Amino acid sequence: MPLITTVRFVSNCDKPKEPQHGVTVVNTLREALSIVGFDPPFLLVGHSLGGLYANLYARLYPNEVAGIVFVESSHPNDLTLEQFQGKAIKTIDTKTIIGKN
Repeated sequence: MPLITTVRFVSNCDKPKEPQHGVTVVNTLREALSIVGFDPPFLLVGHSLGGLYANLYARLYPNEVAGIVFVESSHPNDLTLEQFQGKAIKTIDTKTIIGKN
């Protein structure tokens, strides 16, 4: 299984042309994995906000995920999310819960 490391830089990047909702981020990752020629199943590792994205990926494409490792990540049912996270995180969390089976 190949190891893929992703580093996202916020500064000096072009502004996305579409809203970066959870589904958009997951579909972008899925497309990138396909372009570079990686085939599922994937072991996803999500840190912080990436945990919500990994969770959403697994819910949308369960047959493509072998497992998920959560590293200090948020959870869709995190009780403290409302108190400590910003509006963007709450929106992603809501979209993840909506996708729940």
